[in-house]
Amino acid sequence: MRPDSPAVIPSWCDVFKNIRSILLFLLLVNSCCQPTAGGEVSVVVLSSLERVLQDDVNVKGPQKAEVFCAKREAESFQIIAVNPTDSVVPDVDLQAGDWKYVGDKPAGVPVLQLFREHYVRIDRPSPRASSRPGMYPDALIPFVNPYTGERITKAKYLAAGQNVASGKSQGYWVDILVGKDIAPGIYTNEITVFSSGKKIAAIPVIATVWNFELPEDHKLKTFFFRVRDVSSYHNVSKDSIEYKVIEWRYLQMLRDHGARCRFEPPATDATGKAIFSNDYVNGLRRFTFEMRPSITMVQMLFDDSPVKRRNYLLSWENFLRRNSWLPEPIAYYDEPQNLANYHTIIEYSKDIKNYAPSVKLVVTAPIKPNRPDLPSLEGFVDIWVPPWYWANPEQVRKWQEAGYEVWTYIHGDSVGVPNWLIDFSLLDYRIPAWFCWSLDLKGILYWQTTSWSKSDVKIDPWVDCNTNPKANFSCGEGSLIYPGYDAGIDGPVASMRLKVFRDSVEDFDYFWILKNLTGRDTVTKVVSPVASSFRAYSKAPNDYVKARKAIAQMILDKSGK
Repeated sequence: MRPDSPAVIPSWCDVFKNIRSILLFLLLVNSCCQPTAGGEVSVVVLSSLERVLQDDVNVKGPQKAEVFCAKREAESFQIIAVNPTDSVVPDVDLQAGDWKYVGDKPAGVPVLQLFREHYVRIDRPSPRASSRPGMYPDALIPFVNPYTGERITKAKYLAAGQNVASGKSQGYWVDILVGKDIAPGIYTNEITVFSSGKKIAAIPVIATVWNFELPEDHKLKTFFFRVRDVSSYHNVSKDSIEYKVIEWRYLQMLRDHGARCRFEPPATDATGKAIFSNDYVNGLRRFTFEMRPSITMVQMLFDDSPVKRRNYLLSWENFLRRNSWLPEPIAYYDEPQNLANYHTIIEYSKDIKNYAPSVKLVVTAPIKPNRPDLPSLEGFVDIWVPPWYWANPEQVRKWQEAGYEVWTYIHGDSVGVPNWLIDFSLLDYRIPAWFCWSLDLKGILYWQTTSWSKSDVKIDPWVDCNTNPKANFSCGEGSLIYPGYDAGIDGPVASMRLKVFRDSVEDFDYFWILKNLTGRDTVTKVVSPVASSFRAYSKAPNDYVKARKAIAQMILDKSGK
């Protein structure tokens, strides 16, 4: 170097990459040198977007895990124990070590949570699924009770101490949760897999925390209705204090995974007016500030007389004007099927505009009626929610240009679009947030998360995939969480599908952050080639992973971090 040449100082990013490369090499060498037991038994790492059926023993993957997170984000991966031998792998357990940080000791570290994947038998695949019958992983049984912090040792379904049968695989799910106050940098850990107390594998984990933070409130709106009465699944009375705690935990789990629910609408008096008692308002306030819903539900009262409808809407309008802390109020009509339904929507829309103009009317229907005898709802609907399989991007754009807000939704199974069922790809839960960005859709609606909850004939989602019998054996329809009682938990158990949906909502937050730094077009140029519309999207999981990392790097570059 010439004496007058400026010093070449490596960037922080270059140093960061070099440190990570060295760590990966050392940890991989260490893991490869670990003694193993069980002969041909192998333990591999897969991404959160892959599903391995229980009888699939042809599973290949690395023996290390690497994740990348922003602050206030969660990332996941899977550890698969594969047993192609003639012997049982007994008493399998997983334990994580302590986090180590590359650099000065940080104020905090990520949280690592372990789950055992529970398999549900699907003998009859969903009508339009190309999948085969088999045992599908879905429910995630935690090793540690999230409400007590203690290891679960007594339950019908346990995470620890279970065998991996001959000719079977067993999946384990790993969540890494990064809080908002975690220092950026590289964190390392190790997850050890034991059989009868003997180590059979050690999985190095490297978590890179990027120096930016996701927003507290997700930017993609969601409306997943409500949690049905699950008291009988926990052997408690619906009116008990115990059940109120359990129900709140269900709502919290959905909130923490980006699935926002509604608060129950108030009762009405004899004249049709909504009764906003102190207890009701206090409950609504607590729900709003803790559950962060995207909307305030104003229950539709189609069957009431015109006078009662007027009184109901007027009472809501007065309440909304006095309580500006409430999120966007909506009235909702679900899937109009015939001419009478369409006329009802038109009449109710007129009532809303006259008596409760603060309320927006939401209708789940194609923007353009799919039958010639049905009238157009143009001018009567405020928020359109066309289903993926009937939605037309050109119609969406036309309505957006006219000033309408557009969301979208799915139910059942359909051809040519993602499907939210157990026997479809896990990627189907991540794709929609991407085409929502490409099409400038503001939200995602889903009709239910506990469709298995019945008061008459009890459905057990742990063993019965037909969670909504009316849906013609659509496996897991309307079900994203499981009743935790049989797993030793006074609360819910998440599904793999819910975890992937959480990741999609966080992806959308990345898009929003970069938009604020560079403009919308820059983000869309990265997102649209991956998923541009309801039917045009990549089916390759790595395309989403690569695009997400590219967006993260652009955020770091543009923000100077």
